Amino acid sequence: MAWRGLVLVACLVLSGCAGSGVTSPDSSSTIRSTASGTTASPSGARGLGPRVVVESSQGEATVRVEVAATEVARERGLMERTTLASDAGMLFMFPREGEHTFWMENTPLSLDLVFVGEDGRVTSIIERARPKSREILGQGVRSRSVLEVGAGWVAAHRVRVGDRVRYLDVTGLP
Repeated sequence: MAWRGLVLVACLVLSGCAGSGVTSPDSSSTIRSTASGTTASPSGARGLGPRVVVESSQGEATVRVEVAATEVARERGLMERTTLASDAGMLFMFPREGEHTFWMENTPLSLDLVFVGEDGRVTSIIERARPKSREILGQGVRSRSVLEVGAGWVAAHRVRVGDRVRYLDVTGLP
């Protein structure tokens, strides 16, 4: 009887996570948001999970990403995170191209933001966004997605406006 109670609690906890719209870069599985809930499934044939590749003058730089494809996931972003691997980030996918803005109020990490247009080109970059700041971040340019990575990543990979961006194994593309 006791194990049935544990199963019920586990089901309730899992159902509370449904619809988050975040895809994890975990190397063993990808969590996908669906209309009926969140399910785990293999993350690609190579097990690499969702990635963003930026083609810069220095060559290709790959980032494992969590995908924020719903309004709730985009609002949460990387808030409260205290660490971020050097090859990891978050990809914010929007339903349409527009002038998207961010702030860092509840984010203790300094981040670089790479804005990407409908055509897959970098349209704008904000480097070393100040942690826990209420300043509205945006540069008045249109984008369809925004890649957040650790501060210094853009400079280390010489990413510039106009560079090409590709998405690999990314779900939630509008």
